[in-house]
Amino acid sequence: MKRLNTLAIFVSILALAVPAAFGQTFAGTGTTTLSIAVGPEAAISVTEASTPLSMGAGLFSDYTGTTNFTYKIRTSKTNGTGSITASVAEFGVGGPSLAAGDLKYTCTVSAPGTGCSSEVTAAMAGTNVAGFGANARSAKSGNSGSVSWTLVNDPQYETGTHTSVVTFSISAL
Repeated sequence: MKRLNTLAIFVSILALAVPAAFGQTFAGTGTTTLSIAVGPEAAISVTEASTPLSMGAGLFSDYTGTTNFTYKIRTSKTNGTGSITASVAEFGVGGPSLAAGDLKYTCTVSAPGTGCSSEVTAAMAGTNVAGFGANARSAKSGNSGSVSWTLVNDPQYETGTHTSVVTFSISAL
């Protein structure tokens, strides 16, 4: 019997101590505070998997085409920056040459970005497509941009299909 009383007292104390040990209090309502740390972010989606360049009217007219993209960006509120760049791979032997300056482009970007202000000669190293300043914030669905390509139609190109991969990169600080 004494053992049973001791066990009952121990269970009673334990029942009272467990909720207190976990800091639980109960009331008719309860609250919590949610918080997030929002940092700079950037993403890009290129609309066309392939951009065919078409020859203009007339013999040996330049080839032209347009690549469209959508971007999302958020730069830091103070001193934030961001950019979109394009890195172009060489076309290969017998085709157009980046080193010779055969491929150029102009770019258009909706706000909050600023597109390139003049024609840019494409290069293997990333060249500027757009720039962003402090506290730049795109629409939730993204903002639009495009690159309009012009490729010199040089009689020295070998006949056949020549391809080059363009890699667009976006960054935000």
